[in-house]
Amino acid sequence: MGENKHIEELDAFAKKYVKEITEEKPSGNFTSSIMNAILAEESKKVYQTNYRFSYSIWMVLGGFIIASIYLLVKGKSTAITLPEVDFGSIQFLDFEMRHLLDAVTFSLTTVYAFFFLTLLFGVQAYFLKNYYEKRFQ
Repeated sequence: MGENKHIEELDAFAKKYVKEITEEKPSGNFTSSIMNAILAEESKKVYQTNYRFSYSIWMVLGGFIIASIYLLVKGKSTAITLPEVDFGSIQFLDFEMRHLLDAVTFSLTTVYAFFFLTLLFGVQAYFLKNYYEKRFQ
């Protein structure tokens, strides 16, 4: 019941306010002045884009992707192993770390997964770059 009273009060206020508003007519050159204002806004440079990656970084990423593709295509083994690292000179730990990384291998599926994640990241970066360039121009 109280809600209907509130709605009726709002309705009466809106009707009273609409009656008090005088009707205005636009000037003769209203459309042309609006279009000139829009053209003036378009000619202003609102936002200057700064590229996140320079040309050299794109070249390094491209080289990395090409090298990854080459390794995937030319690789004949079913697993990629890490190079042997000599930890014998490290004396700050109580146990020997020489054989810690000997058993670490990456299956070919893992290599493919890293390759495709890298590829998809590159595609995403490309599309986001174009999206923001179009949005701020």
